[in-house]
Amino acid sequence: MLYWPINAGVRDVAMVEPDLRALVSSLLGAGVEVSLPRTDWGNGTISARIVREPHTELAAGRFGLSEPLPTCAVITRAPDAVVVPGMAFDVEGWRLGRGKGLYDGFLRSLRAERPCVSRVIGVCFGLQVVDRVPHGEHDQRLDEVWTERGRLGV
Repeated sequence: MLYWPINAGVRDVAMVEPDLRALVSSLLGAGVEVSLPRTDWGNGTISARIVREPHTELAAGRFGLSEPLPTCAVITRAPDAVVVPGMAFDVEGWRLGRGKGLYDGFLRSLRAERPCVSRVIGVCFGLQVVDRVPHGEHDQRLDEVWTERGRLGV
């Protein structure tokens, strides 16, 4: 499971997240099943939806998000990896999101259903790495964090 970056393709708007669109295309070209998150704002949850043609199966959503259409199938098994963006990360694997807890809720559910199945990887720009990200009992720790400089020591 990957993500489509916020404001992807919007002219004159800087990327606020690492752009994984080329990775999505490459994986799809290699025949890998790719899922992207779709948000249900009513109940505050994320579901992983299978996407085969991003340019026709994504629609503009809230907050500059491009999300899979509701017609995209929900995954039926735990993904091998879940790649998540965020606002700040630390070397212990803690992540600060955008404040809604959507990814934390998704990861908590995933881990409750199938512990140790999916590798959870945070990706960010090096300037987003801080000494310590505050976290609570509801926050989900990442297995790895990667920047443009490589893997952090999680």
